Amino acid sequence: MKGPRCYSLVQQMRERRVAAGEAELFANFEKRLSDAIHPYHLTFHGYNIPFKDRETEKISDELRDIITSIEALGHVVFINSGTLLGAVRDHAFILHDDDVDLAVILPATCDKDVLSAHYGLHDELTAMPDLVIDEKFSSKSPVLKIQTTSGLTVDIFPAWWIDNRLQVWPHTRGELDRSDVLPLGRENIGGISFPTPRKPEKMLAVNYGAKWREPDPHFSFDWRGARERFRPVIKQYRRDRLRDQCLQSLRFFRNTKPN
Repeated sequence: MKGPRCYSLVQQMRERRVAAGEAELFANFEKRLSDAIHPYHLTFHGYNIPFKDRETEKISDELRDIITSIEALGHVVFINSGTLLGAVRDHAFILHDDDVDLAVILPATCDKDVLSAHYGLHDELTAMPDLVIDEKFSSKSPVLKIQTTSGLTVDIFPAWWIDNRLQVWPHTRGELDRSDVLPLGRENIGGISFPTPRKPEKMLAVNYGAKWREPDPHFSFDWRGARERFRPVIKQYRRDRLRDQCLQSLRFFRNTKPN
């Protein structure tokens, strides 16, 4: 029932079958699993309907509107992670993916200022009258998650500069300089042009490795390494989350009257 946990166990099964030279047995099991939960698809996000079974034209329109709203606030925004990968490699959304990814360059020049700027972006988006969204922060990392009226999930990842070197949680930690990113480039998805880093191939190599051009539905990101490289940001985010949970509990008990 717990999608992310189930996904982790399936990945472990795949690794053990492959190591034992039994990849075909796992492929058969994976097909049975896929057939059993269709039209849903199991990912590390949980159970979702992938893009191959959705109207991608509507998704493109919604994504364009959200980007336009963020740009209207004066922020630099570009497609990120899996969405950037699909745009550059296929000029389409990755068919087995189920959400879209953006990065917003925040007005922060060091790690300690990132989260306050990210929270500020949340407040700005919430206050926009024409943007009908349900927004919240991820429980595990500093990602602003937007849910549109159609059910599309948009993950907004924080980006910032430190000495003209780009930082993007969770994949880029100074490997790209300002000239690799600005001025922004453009890539098409379904006939709609979206902003990208100026040299998207460099960011994709940092994020997915040298073989990023080869489709790999079983790609697994090194989250443990990312949390270590971004330790100051993650440590502060966890403190903020714990504080917010404590305040919510306190308000609950204050508002609860005994029978």
